[in-house]
Amino acid sequence: MPLPFTKDFGPYSSRDTEVKLAKVMQDVADWSAKDSANNALLEGELAYWDLVVRLQNLLALDRHNRNLKSLLDKTHRLYDDRLCTEYDLALVKSAYTKSVDGMEQGAAAYRTASNRLAELTDAGSGTLFFPKGYAVLADLPLSPIPGEDNPEDVSGNPSYGRQLASVALAEIEEKHRSNQTLPDLSASQSLTLTQGYSNFGYADPGRSMNEVFTNPDMVRQDYGLWYTYPLFNRAANASHGQAMLDAREERTRARQLENSLRRTAADALTMLEGARRRVTITAKGVELARAAYRKALDMQSDREITEYEILSKSSNQLTAELAYINARMDCQKAAARFQAALGAYQERYATRDGGES
Repeated sequence: MPLPFTKDFGPYSSRDTEVKLAKVMQDVADWSAKDSANNALLEGELAYWDLVVRLQNLLALDRHNRNLKSLLDKTHRLYDDRLCTEYDLALVKSAYTKSVDGMEQGAAAYRTASNRLAELTDAGSGTLFFPKGYAVLADLPLSPIPGEDNPEDVSGNPSYGRQLASVALAEIEEKHRSNQTLPDLSASQSLTLTQGYSNFGYADPGRSMNEVFTNPDMVRQDYGLWYTYPLFNRAANASHGQAMLDAREERTRARQLENSLRRTAADALTMLEGARRRVTITAKGVELARAAYRKALDMQSDREITEYEILSKSSNQLTAELAYINARMDCQKAAARFQAALGAYQERYATRDGGES
């Protein structure tokens, strides 16, 4: 039996240390599972919004294509009435052909994004996803999101929680190794009861056995005290020193990870704020570009504007719409990265509905 202030006595004895380490290892496993879920949800979220932005771009390209088709038909009529030149008609035809090519490229980009999401969800090759109900979700990051008021609090991040658990493991091991450097002093006690003769002397075996314990012929008590301390105790001291270094290294890693997560959250929040401003600016740009294009179409019939200028207005409208779409999706991605850095994903994650065809 170990004595107080000696090796293997107290809360960090070998037996108690094993129990403590087992409990903390459960925490490590729990944080590891949450970390995997956090990363998987972030990757899936980003893939989902990639799919949405490709769909929105494809729809914008389709509107642009239909506008150019309408413009081409109108230019044909003007050419037939000899109100525009063959050069004007050729310009519109060329623009429309490029628009059709752009549609094909947009469709290919959409299929690529869908394949990426199918790969992450194990939906199987050939599955084509179509996102639904994303319009309301797309507006969420435009308002303050959870954690934005305290972006430095990364205590909920599972990778940080796992690292803190690793620190706890190292500190438990350090205290155990410190305990192992103490002198090995233990005491023992034994009691021996025996009969003096080879025969018990009773006809009843049960009574004979009982007499051994209740009325023995001989009683022997032994007490012992053992003290062990290796010369200079080098092995135990070396193990303790290594455990101290390991604990210090784990604490340093925890501080580095905390700083890294804070930088990630701060960068994502900066990107979110910038994207919000771009949403406001590009929304106004879309409004102005559409108004300019409508005005250009009205001026075409009276030949107050050339087809080259109309095509320029149409191109500006497409550029403005794509910029607005990208700004809104950048809001979503920045919000996702920010909340992933805080470890708030599992609390805020909403299931995305998707159809297959």
